[in-house]
Amino acid sequence: MKILYLFADSTARKEMLHSDYNTQHLYGQDYATRYGFSTLDDLDICDRTENNLYGKIVDFIFNKICVSLGGWGGSWHKVFSLKQKIARADIILSTADRVGIPLVFLQYLKLVPKKPVIYVSIGLFEKLKKLKPHRLALYQKVFAQNVQKIICYGYVENLKLKKIFGEAKVQFIPFGVDTQYFQPQNTEEDNYLLSIGKDPNRDFDLLLNIARFIKEKILLITSKARKQEIEKRWKVIPHNVSIVTDVPLSKIRASISHARLVILPVKENSYSGATTTLLQTMAMGKAVVVTKTGAIKKGYHLEHNKNCILVQPGNKKELLQAIRYLLKNVSSRKNLGDNARKTVQEYLSWENYVHNLFSVIRKSL
Repeated sequence: MKILYLFADSTARKEMLHSDYNTQHLYGQDYATRYGFSTLDDLDICDRTENNLYGKIVDFIFNKICVSLGGWGGSWHKVFSLKQKIARADIILSTADRVGIPLVFLQYLKLVPKKPVIYVSIGLFEKLKKLKPHRLALYQKVFAQNVQKIICYGYVENLKLKKIFGEAKVQFIPFGVDTQYFQPQNTEEDNYLLSIGKDPNRDFDLLLNIARFIKEKILLITSKARKQEIEKRWKVIPHNVSIVTDVPLSKIRASISHARLVILPVKENSYSGATTTLLQTMAMGKAVVVTKTGAIKKGYHLEHNKNCILVQPGNKKELLQAIRYLLKNVSSRKNLGDNARKTVQEYLSWENYVHNLFSVIRKSL
């Protein structure tokens, strides 16, 4: 049985294959043979499908049309270009909305072969809730006809999508992390606090607000685009905040290892809880202060003051209190970190995630 892995950014993923760490970026593709599957992907032709001028023009036109009609766009040219590989597959794993939405609509329009689809949602509900009722009805119809299962990593997103598509169509599985790559290092802590992330729900305004009330340095690792947004809103960045961009994962891991603690403020939403970064830092035995969003409210075995500290969205007072407490209490930081590592090893390893994923795939055939 063949699974087509439909990646949103295969060109970047191709480069990751030659780096020192790539497991999570492959969504279990490198585990497929253990579960009795072979796989297809577009890594051999991704430069042609993602970077050619004609494809960019096609996507620009189609996405303009989609937006004008009140819908959402994506990588239409890429998906259409893969119709031969779609035909050879027994099932398709769509790893992002950017390719998933074009896939299900092109299947609905019979422009690509119809095959069972496992649709990984990373913010699908946030998109659907912005649609007008008649557009939402169309998405419901298209997904009902073309998607076998929608997988959610956010607990609340799972509940909300079930109300739209039905109980049987949607399944929550917790994300996981490679506990061998991300493990405690024998390094001394430096005198800085660390925050990492680039998704639009990271609450960096809150982070910079609290920076003014603590003396410790804060290192923020993000993307160039997010840094530009921050600098546009904040004419003067607090003196104790350093922002660095596009840092390789190996250096991010080193930064986690040396940090005194990790701060992950997130705006309330249904799908993002800084989940990947949270699990990475927990696996490395670090004390983490994280916002209790709907995405991680349940399903991730998080216990306040046992394996992390959970604070309410946008609550500056709670966030400051948690940071000050952990800075003063070395033993509490260590206990949190030790328990965090144990939690990830038991419940949130990459092996557990892959097992759950292939279980869904097998049941969908």
